[in-house]
Amino acid sequence: MDLIPSIEHRFKLKELILEKTGIDIDKSQNEAHFLSREFSRIFEQKNSNQYRDCLLYFHYFLCQFEKIKEYNRKDFNDYLDKLSKDGENLVGERFEIFTYASLIDKCIPFSKPKLNPDFKFNIDNSSVFIECGTRQTDKKGFFIESIEEAIEKKQKQGVKQSYANLDTALHIEITRTVYNSHGEKDFLDIKILEDILNRVIEKVDFGAIVLIYTFYGKEDGIVYGQPILKYKDNCNSKLKDLHKMMFDLKKLHITPILKIHI
Repeated sequence: MDLIPSIEHRFKLKELILEKTGIDIDKSQNEAHFLSREFSRIFEQKNSNQYRDCLLYFHYFLCQFEKIKEYNRKDFNDYLDKLSKDGENLVGERFEIFTYASLIDKCIPFSKPKLNPDFKFNIDNSSVFIECGTRQTDKKGFFIESIEEAIEKKQKQGVKQSYANLDTALHIEITRTVYNSHGEKDFLDIKILEDILNRVIEKVDFGAIVLIYTFYGKEDGIVYGQPILKYKDNCNSKLKDLHKMMFDLKKLHITPILKIHI
């Protein structure tokens, strides 16, 4: 069923935001909220070819976010608070929310450490972790370097805060960067992304690096995450077990529909 007609009017989407998150974006105190800004950004696209895609992706985000509310109200409220602050890395928070909801979907047990890294897993009496990050840029001629810089930045943070180690996988979401590179000389196809990981894996202390971009499946319209993974030779082997649970690689043989706006 095509859900767009039910949310393409402004008041219907406002109702959906309120229903899923409890945020009334018409209230003045919520003007700067991430959800309010996303709402405005979507309707700025109303006369473009990307409008329906923006609606679909935002609807997907709201549904995934609602899963956290049902799973752990405290974590949901913490994310909601972060999304209300201008100073937060809002795109990064969105990626962490997607990761959290994906773990719920796949029934993978986890906990949230008070500080870093973002997620902790106990697998066969061994603890492994995920730290989330993002790199979103539309700067032409800088796509490859921007991803390497994002990894380097997380490496420095991880060393300073003692979470860059062989038990931790660094997940970097690069959807917008990948799609904005289309048609450019440094287009980020899978081979280029693998080359980046091969260059940087020995320069970091993380046990694994995963670059992830999302796409719609042509066959089913579902949003998938495409992972490109690289492990250090001496990483905690349970990271590989974790990724096997997280990423259903067989399903990734579907045909991706790339969405430049995301």
